Amino acid sequence: MSLGTGFVLTALAWIGCGPSPEPRQAAIVAKVGRATLTRQALDQALPEGSGPAERAEYPVRWVEQELLIQAAQADGLERDSVFVASLERARRELLARAAIEQLFRERVPKPTEAEIDSYYVANAASFRLETDQVRFEHLVTDSLGKALSARRAAAAGAPWDSLAARYASVPAFTLADGRCHPLSEVVPGVPEVARFASRLDSGQVSPPVRTALGLHLLRITGRRRAGEQADLSSVRPTIIEVLEMDARQRAYARYLSSLKAKFKVAMADSGRVAE
Repeated sequence: MSLGTGFVLTALAWIGCGPSPEPRQAAIVAKVGRATLTRQALDQALPEGSGPAERAEYPVRWVEQELLIQAAQADGLERDSVFVASLERARRELLARAAIEQLFRERVPKPTEAEIDSYYVANAASFRLETDQVRFEHLVTDSLGKALSARRAAAAGAPWDSLAARYASVPAFTLADGRCHPLSEVVPGVPEVARFASRLDSGQVSPPVRTALGLHLLRITGRRRAGEQADLSSVRPTIIEVLEMDARQRAYARYLSSLKAKFKVAMADSGRVAE
């Protein structure tokens, strides 16, 4: 997308929040001339999960954009030939994009489990590991007593989610995703834990490792050596992406062929366009 088109698309998005009927004063968040930003419009414009900072920043950006829009309108830029041409290009791009998105949404199903498994088996050579990988579970607790209790329970095979619910003091650092990871990705920044990951056998639990964050515990649940095939769970997102891309390309090619058959298409050939 060109810089000019990108600007036009941004402008279109902001224009959608532009002048509106005069609401009751209590609902207005910001106002420029007769254009108003209501609390309802603000709620609708903010992405899900936006925090107080984003909520405070949005009206400021809305005012800046509205000032520019009103200045451009006052200068007659809406009738400027360059603007009109840019707007038409943006309209055409949006329509084409909407057609493609609708095609993918309606005619490209998600890969099935059978398709994922089949691709994994058929392309085994491409999933050979270049380095050793380990599947592990990890948590951080805040006292030696908790760490030792959690270690005993983990060695006895207790489910990691129940251990984390009882002992973890930093939930964001709890991991039990069932995927194999390179040793370099085992608790980055804590090499002591990574060293245990390289030595422990499946089912073994590391002793507590103290850092400024707390006491780390690691349980090994699987291991893959360099040259072996990666776990399906580890490469599953990649396989899904490849299968979806292939399905989209095939659906797009079929759709274009059907459109060429439906609509009359003429292209220049030796300076002439067929009638």
